[in-house]
Amino acid sequence: MSKNFFIKQTFTNFHEMTEILTHWDVEIRQLEPSVVNDTVTLLKAKDIYLGQFQFTGKTHQKGEFPPGRTFVFHCGEDSNIRWRNKDVSSDSLMICPIGAKLDAVTKGTPASPHAITLPEELMLSRLQNKEQEYYKELVAAHDLIPVDPNKIKTVKDIFDKYMEGAEEDPKLIESNNYQSCLEEELISALIEALFSYESYNSPDTDTALSSIWEKLENYMETHKDKPFKVSELSQAIAVSESTLNRLFNAKFGISPKSYLIKLRLNAVYQDLKQSSPDKIKIYMIANKWGFWHMGQFAADYRKLFGELPMETLDKSYD
Repeated sequence: MSKNFFIKQTFTNFHEMTEILTHWDVEIRQLEPSVVNDTVTLLKAKDIYLGQFQFTGKTHQKGEFPPGRTFVFHCGEDSNIRWRNKDVSSDSLMICPIGAKLDAVTKGTPASPHAITLPEELMLSRLQNKEQEYYKELVAAHDLIPVDPNKIKTVKDIFDKYMEGAEEDPKLIESNNYQSCLEEELISALIEALFSYESYNSPDTDTALSSIWEKLENYMETHKDKPFKVSELSQAIAVSESTLNRLFNAKFGISPKSYLIKLRLNAVYQDLKQSSPDKIKIYMIANKWGFWHMGQFAADYRKLFGELPMETLDKSYD
C-alpha cells in the first residue's frame, strides 16, 4: 500500500472484516460470539498513516504496523483495551516500539483505537537537541504513558478533522496543502502530548524568553507576506515548540498554532478587502494562506470577523 488512499467500511460480519484487515497485515481472532457492527477507517497521505477502528466483542489482534513509529490512543468511556499485557486508560498514549508486533485485546465492550504512524525521522526533525534526547529516552523506556487528557483530546480532534475531510472529499489526500497541514498539526499535537508526561519543561530564564520574543516578532514581521507554520517558526529561531507554546499562552492566552491561524485569517481578510468578486475566487485566497478545508475556514473566519468571507468580498466591491 504505497499510494495515498482513504477507506471506510462498516461490517456486520466478523469474517468480512478480518478479510479486509489482512491487507493491512492485521489478523483479528474472535474470542467469543458477538453481534458485529464494526467500522474500519484507513488513510494514508504522503508518509502518514491513520487508522480508526470501532470494535465490538472480545478479540485478539495480531499483526504488523506500517513502517515508522506508531502511536495509539482510544476513546469512549466503555472502550476497554489491553496492550502488551497492560490495561490502557483513555488518557494514555500507546507507544509502539519500532519493529514490534501488534498484540492487543479488546475485552467485549466497544473499543475505539486510533492509530497514527509516521517516520521516526519526521518526529525527530521537529525537536531541538535536548528534546530529541528526551524523546529518544521516553520511547525507549516506555510503551504506554499517561498524558494530559486535554492533550489527548487535541490529538483526537485533529485526527478526526482530517479523517472527516478525507471522507467528504477523498481527493484532498492528494493535495500538498492537506498533506503539509496534516503533518504540521498532528506532529505538533503529538509532541505536546508526549512532553506532558511527567511535566517536561525546559528551564528558560526571563532574559532568555525576552530575547526569544524579539526574534519571534522580527521573524513574523519580515515573513508576514506568506503563511508559515509553528515548526518553521521553531526552526527559524532555534527554540523548541514546547517553549513557543508556553510563550504564546503566557502572552496571548492561546497556542502558537491558534495565533498563526488568526494571523493568516487576518491576511485573508485584507486580501478580500482589496479584491473584486469578478476577478478572484475565495478558495484561491484561502489556499494561498494555507487553508484547505473550506467549511472549517469559513466557520473560523466568521467566528473571528463576524461575517462570512463572501460578505467581506462583497463589501470590497461596494
